[in-house]
Amino acid sequence: YHSVGKGKGIASFVKGSQSDIIPAEDMVLGSCQITKLSAPELDIFAVYKSKTHSVSQLVRSIRNMMDSNKATFVAGDFNVDNSTDDSLSRELTALGFESCVHAATHVRGGHLDHAYFRDSERTWQLTMERISPYYTDHDLLGAVVRKIKE
Repeated sequence: YHSVGKGKGIASFVKGSQSDIIPAEDMVLGSCQITKLSAPELDIFAVYKSKTHSVSQLVRSIRNMMDSNKATFVAGDFNVDNSTDDSLSRELTALGFESCVHAATHVRGGHLDHAYFRDSERTWQLTMERISPYYTDHDLLGAVVRKIKE
């Protein structure tokens, strides 16, 4: 869990039975927070990026924290509206990621919350769920990642 102000932070939850997923690395700045959870064959990144933080700097940070030999899931509030600015999506696609959310995630119609998955070996199955809770103007993105082949 990281918070640097009202509405500026991230929290990550992992089932207790998933003891092989451990906190691995954090980057905490006033304008951006990244938490990396790591398992032997999968990395998970939770991200909050404020409007003022550079997309290129964020992607550079993710790239520096990534293990290119593992499948990687990246999700969070990026404050970049994919419907009007595809810079984030373009940069992550260039790293081999595929976008997993293709609809508005904000009450005003913006696509601010994103999820990306990179699995070149096609070892994992990703299931996404988008929920609109009453207490926030952002949708909640839920993800289940299951190993489908050895």
